Amino acid sequence: MIKKYRILIIEDHQLIIEGYKTALNNIFPNIKNTKFIIQSSRSINNAEIKLEKLTLPYDLIILDLNFPNIENMKFMSSEDLGNKIRKKLPNTPIMIITANGSRYRINSIMESLNPEGYLIKSEITPSDFVNAVHSLLKGKCHYGKSVSKILKKRILKYYEIDSTDILIMQEICNGTKSKNLTKYIPLSKSGIEKRKRKLMELFNSENDRELIMYAKKEGFI
Repeated sequence: MIKKYRILIIEDHQLIIEGYKTALNNIFPNIKNTKFIIQSSRSINNAEIKLEKLTLPYDLIILDLNFPNIENMKFMSSEDLGNKIRKKLPNTPIMIITANGSRYRINSIMESLNPEGYLIKSEITPSDFVNAVHSLLKGKCHYGKSVSKILKKRILKYYEIDSTDILIMQEICNGTKSKNLTKYIPLSKSGIEKRKRKLMELFNSENDRELIMYAKKEGFI
């Protein structure tokens, strides 16, 4: 059975829209039984019309933040459109792709929209774009390099890595199996797993190898 994904691209440059379509159509055919139904809007007004007339929800919305002219008086920016998308389609992931990579802007968008994906145009290749789309369609989040760095700093503000966290990472680095961590860490198994999950989230890692790699890079071990 063919899995169909409905995608809306909101971007004011047609050349970029075609680039996204080409990347998806050229790379995703390698994944069997996958088909895209891609729509696009080059203005905030057109995007709103599509949302108002929507009968089936989108599986993903790709939103550019840099619209030079906002002709719809109900929206001050494409960020406002993003908020409307959130209200109308709360289960549809939003991927921001923008040229603005300033820390202030990224933090602002994460606070207001909390998108599942966030990429900076100058950093991405077609394969980066496709990997991001693939992650979001699988229910995961995906952030580019600059965005990930800023998010890590934000998390560190609210979560202080203590000596127990470092000890957990050191033991994992030494090859200690998860089931044996309680022999070296003064916590229960569930307590260790809770801290480990938080560290995984903090360092945006999916396995022990990635966790240790990022922990070393940040100088914790």
